[in-house]
Amino acid sequence: MPRYTYFCEDCESCFDVSHSLQNTFTLCKNCGSDGALVRKPSEVFLTTKHRKTDENLRVGSVVKEAIEDAKQELKSDQDSLKKRIYKK
Repeated sequence: MPRYTYFCEDCESCFDVSHSLQNTFTLCKNCGSDGALVRKPSEVFLTTKHRKTDENLRVGSVVKEAIEDAKQELKSDQDSLKKRIYKK
C-alpha cells in the first residue's frame, strides 16, 4: 500500500499513514482532531537497475545503445500492428 504524509493544522504535526488510493484519512493520530489534516507530498524513492559495465564504457555509448534498442522495439511493434486485420 502507498504511504502518505499528513500534516495536522491543529497540532502542527506530521505523520505517515499507509492506505489505499481510494481511502482518505481524516483523524489525526497525535491530537485526535477530525478534519484538520492536509495530505503533503511524500518523498519518492526510485530504484534503478544497475548493470555491470566495462570501466572504459562511455555514457554516450550507453545512451546510444538504449536509443537503438527502443527504435528496434518500436519497429517490431509497428510491424505487428500492420499485420493486424481489423473488422468493421
